[in-house]
Amino acid sequence: MVAKSKGGADHRHACLVCRRTFPSAGVLKRHERYSDLHKSSSERQDEMLHHRKMELRAAMHMQRGRIMELDAEIDGQALGRLSSQVLHDDMLSSQRTLMEMQLRQMLFEYGQAQEMIEDARCSRHSRRRKHQPIRATLPVEKRVGRLSLAAGVASWQGNKDVQEDRYIIDMDLKSSDGQVMAGFLVLDGHSGSLCVDYIIEHLTKNLQKCINSKPGLSSETLSQAVIEACVLTDDEFLQRARKDELNDGSTLILGIVFPEDSRPGPLGVRAPGSCRLLIANVGDSRAVLCRDIQPQGALEEPSMVAVRLSEDHKPIVPSEQKRIEARGGIVDLQGVWRVFTPGPTVFGGKHISRWG
Repeated sequence: MVAKSKGGADHRHACLVCRRTFPSAGVLKRHERYSDLHKSSSERQDEMLHHRKMELRAAMHMQRGRIMELDAEIDGQALGRLSSQVLHDDMLSSQRTLMEMQLRQMLFEYGQAQEMIEDARCSRHSRRRKHQPIRATLPVEKRVGRLSLAAGVASWQGNKDVQEDRYIIDMDLKSSDGQVMAGFLVLDGHSGSLCVDYIIEHLTKNLQKCINSKPGLSSETLSQAVIEACVLTDDEFLQRARKDELNDGSTLILGIVFPEDSRPGPLGVRAPGSCRLLIANVGDSRAVLCRDIQPQGALEEPSMVAVRLSEDHKPIVPSEQKRIEARGGIVDLQGVWRVFTPGPTVFGGKHISRWG
């Protein structure tokens, strides 16, 4: 960070993590890249942020419980309300409004802590690249087989009180026979950010564990490992969701680039270093491939075409509606298509049954 005087002139460069100032930007960058003090301070800050998130989770759970108890009291009094109770009802309503404001403040602080964790993670990636400035949107470069990849991300919170979306663009995976894979994950959370945070913390580990259990790497074994990892992660979060009365959930798009040498090339021989892309989706998040179309004639200009790589799990889709209704759910049009318990295919949500 660069601190400025009142006149706007730069007079020092500061590391806010270590609370130290430096004479130039170059010295500051060397400190952030090589200093053991900065590394230990960053780790300590991450630990404090994770601890703060746990405290806020517990506080939000208690606050939601108080609001539910207050709602029950208000509903109970509404059944036999007398004129003398109007003032008391107003007091309860004011108390509930205050509790809602406190809950929103907790959600805001929780979102801030998560953003700081993600910013620190992006900064650590950028510092490993010598000639690039430290920016949260800096692309991450990967190499799988003969394929070089660059992944970047942009997110927008919109009108929500808390950013409920998450992503991973640096998922490093390895098959049981040592082949390197690169994974990319996008989560679209809803009803809170606890589910997406849980997926971010546990899905990669669960996926690697499931991949390790397979004898080798192929499209079939990788697909099976992805399904097993998603089911395992969903089971783990649902146990917690039912215990803490959480409604948080998420959709998912997962892309894995993996080496595939078994396919013959154009001359009928194997092409060493060739790769394939596996796409997995949960819910109505969608993966799209932009493909360049070369012009046929000299006067035509190049164009791009979008190719859908996944099928949305929407209740309006006949197969999805049939699956939901077979499990006792109800699909109804109320301005938009809605699903009533048990819900559509998503992660989390304590009222949602096992997704297919």
